[in-house]
Amino acid sequence: KVLVSTLMGPAGVLVLVSLATTAYEFFVRSQQKAKEATEDFNVDLEAQIINLERLQAIYSGNNTTTQERIKLLKALSGLEDDIVEAAEKGLISEEDIVKALNARLVLVNKQKELSDEDKKIQEEVVALLAQREKAENQLEKVTKNRAKMEKIAIEDMNTGEKKFMDNIETTMDFYTKTVTDANKAIDDLITGDRNTLIMQLAEAQAELDSLSDSAAKLLKDAEKNTVIIEN
Repeated sequence: KVLVSTLMGPAGVLVLVSLATTAYEFFVRSQQKAKEATEDFNVDLEAQIINLERLQAIYSGNNTTTQERIKLLKALSGLEDDIVEAAEKGLISEEDIVKALNARLVLVNKQKELSDEDKKIQEEVVALLAQREKAENQLEKVTKNRAKMEKIAIEDMNTGEKKFMDNIETTMDFYTKTVTDANKAIDDLITGDRNTLIMQLAEAQAELDSLSDSAAKLLKDAEKNTVIIEN
């Protein structure tokens, strides 16, 4: 059974978005980030796994100093910059660092299991996400036009303005349906036997994104506090 939630779109319109669709977006992002990380570190998946497992062992033991751990984290983990910087500044706990390493290891391990069919599905989903984003952008523009027209009372509108308002509503319905249809199409693509693998990737990336967002906020707050102290 596909779980469904409602999200407020960019135009303030409620659209049905299944949790599977949302999770798959994380998956697509994880693939893009993994590709960038591989190129940046110039290592293959197997080497990344070795590095991450080494870091897991280091963080589970007591044979290294905090400074040594951070140095290795920066060199080997491939984690998001916000997480690494926050770790270096002591803003996040080692428990969160281990969570990030675990999630990253899941991503790298699961990438090895992707079949040609999975990769083809990913390409189709990327196209659908682009289609949905375009519809959302158009929906936002149309909504702004509607907001302007709503400042005019219906009884004060001339025939042309009333027709324009009707066209706006029709256009909004069209783009809202386009967004909903894209979400449904993604759901249809990812349900089935491969869904478990995709969800594991999605959940791992969601964990990383959450930790990265928290780290970014901590870094921002620390910077603000530094400015206040200096002043």
